[in-house]
Amino acid sequence: MKKKVPDFNPKNELVRELKDSEFVKNPLVYSQIRGDFTPMQTNVMVELVNTLQEKINEYLQQRKRTDVASPWLFSQEEMSGGSVTFTIPIKELGVSPNSYNELEQACYKLLKLDVVYTTKDDNTGEESIVMANIFSKIKFPTSDVSKEGIRYNYAGGKRRTGQLQISMLSENVSKVFDMRRGYVEHVRHIVSFCRKRQSPRVYIYLSKWKHVGRKSVNYMEFKEYLGLLRYNAKRTEVVQNKYEKFATFCAMVLNPIRDELNTLAEQNKIDFSFDYTPRYPVGKTKGDPDSIVFNIHLSGMGRARREQRQGIASRADLDQVLQTEYGLTVTDLMSLRELTTDAMLPMLQAEVKAMREKIETYHPRSVRAYVVQSLRNFLRQLAAQMPEEPEEAVVIEDTSTNGDPEEVSVSEEDRSMWELFLSMVKETISEDDYFKWFSETDIYNYRDHCLTMTVPTRYVMDYIEQNLLSQVRDALDAAFGDGCSLKYRIE
Repeated sequence: MKKKVPDFNPKNELVRELKDSEFVKNPLVYSQIRGDFTPMQTNVMVELVNTLQEKINEYLQQRKRTDVASPWLFSQEEMSGGSVTFTIPIKELGVSPNSYNELEQACYKLLKLDVVYTTKDDNTGEESIVMANIFSKIKFPTSDVSKEGIRYNYAGGKRRTGQLQISMLSENVSKVFDMRRGYVEHVRHIVSFCRKRQSPRVYIYLSKWKHVGRKSVNYMEFKEYLGLLRYNAKRTEVVQNKYEKFATFCAMVLNPIRDELNTLAEQNKIDFSFDYTPRYPVGKTKGDPDSIVFNIHLSGMGRARREQRQGIASRADLDQVLQTEYGLTVTDLMSLRELTTDAMLPMLQAEVKAMREKIETYHPRSVRAYVVQSLRNFLRQLAAQMPEEPEEAVVIEDTSTNGDPEEVSVSEEDRSMWELFLSMVKETISEDDYFKWFSETDIYNYRDHCLTMTVPTRYVMDYIEQNLLSQVRDALDAAFGDGCSLKYRIE
């Protein structure tokens, strides 16, 4: 049941202050770096990205002006020395002088920490996992004179300048701050609000999907993100797995984080909270789940901020909403632009605003694919034409059998996704074609990210493959998620 959060009353002085809470824009790849970070290390990483806010805002303004912007926050000249150095005022970390030694220890451990992040190949678009020490140098500068130029007169003659300097190799800078992957917005001082070690990390991770309302996360990958699971260098073997039992992981990690973030959301200190449901393989109800489905609920602050963002004044604003809230890629945006004329823009803006209700109704597995396909269908219908482009073919396999058919159960969730798939197909073909080719189809099963669909004859299968493959491919990605494969079963 969705947790009720208090309304965000702008007349309340405290709430008005909370509404002005400082948020940071955090590049997506950087925000999802996996590793075992302490709260102080997480705070350092957030403040590092806070130093980039001017650059990020300049990038977004450039994209608004030109519709085309470099994906890099740093110029080639800035990265030509092989590394980039970030300077963080220590007072921004909220660290008192009595805790400087603790800060130094946390930073030096951060320097040696192996972290994992995901990058994408520019040519093929394929994702790969990188394990590296992303920071090359961490320094606490000292000086023997004060800001006023007065030499210090005490033993040692030097003192800290109140700054922290962190250097990162240019290769890592270009990957973790790649703006083509988008960014997330989250409360800047989240670490100071939390008492649980992993709460800030889970909050930052889920910030990407707070406007979507739902996110399915691979269980093992999520544990790796939190630093509770580690693989060897070749990623062929698990070398560390803390809280091996899922029940223990929930009791010791996930439930306390959920409860803490729920409390902070009720206090309007953060913009959302969550609950979760484990998703198990077919026929299994215990043990480790395949994934965890997070249901994300905006707090009063979150709803107020969403309302502030509702105004879509230009095409660039529309692109920004689609990219930051629904995860659309640059390629997705370009494909929609090709279908959109200036006259269509106001109607497209209204359709994007109405997208939230559709997502909350259908709960598609891949929100990005669902939004892209829904908007494509909308624009094609609006233009009263169907421009087709060649699509990658779905893998076809005849899985017909002789004798009595085996009993196969279909979960309610998979049945719901099947109904969504059919509705997406129906939007893209004529009513006659839908009745003729899909009225006798059904879901046989959904397993290992592959949908098996029953068809009455081989002729129907061949016709769909040869004439309706593009529409099927789009609907399949939207309903079941990107990369879902398809098999036919003739019955």
